Amino acid sequence: KTYFQGSMAFIGDGKYIGDGGTELQQLWQLCSWKEIRNCPGRYTTAEKEFRNRNPTKILDSIVQVSTLKPYIHHLKKEGKDSISLIRFETGGGLLTYMKKASSESSLSYVHTLNTESGLLRKVCALNFGDIVYKNVNRSISRCQESRLFILLHVISFLTGKEQNDSAYPLVCWSKLMMLALTCSK
Repeated sequence: KTYFQGSMAFIGDGKYIGDGGTELQQLWQLCSWKEIRNCPGRYTTAEKEFRNRNPTKILDSIVQVSTLKPYIHHLKKEGKDSISLIRFETGGGLLTYMKKASSESSLSYVHTLNTESGLLRKVCALNFGDIVYKNVNRSISRCQESRLFILLHVISFLTGKEQNDSAYPLVCWSKLMMLALTCSK
């Protein structure tokens, strides 16, 4: 079900129209993506060539339409794979798990394309919200930062199923509210 038709830069597979921006759509068009089961708005790819590219190289292959280059967050939890997270100014992002091959010292990359709502849920699940949405590099506006931080805290009170069912409509609703506030000024 499509809840938001405005600012339709991201179309993807048609399930989450407007749940991301131009950069996310450009990332979508780089390779074939498959939605992760039970993870609405989160996609991965099995394309070998793509899995051998580090996130910075992928970012460089996306024509930048934003005024600021996205900041790459490097996240680490004890005993887990390192994670690189790129949040796009226009919404959504790329989350990459760096996996060391057991027999060699090289890395393989498991890239996940995330709509705004998918990224919000995953950041909440990883408990990295304070890091990701504190806007260290000012790649998003203060108003947008506040909107995402509030949404992050709202969904943190929901069960996994409730998050899956409500994240996309909440993101779309919050965009409409921001638009209404902007238009009323």
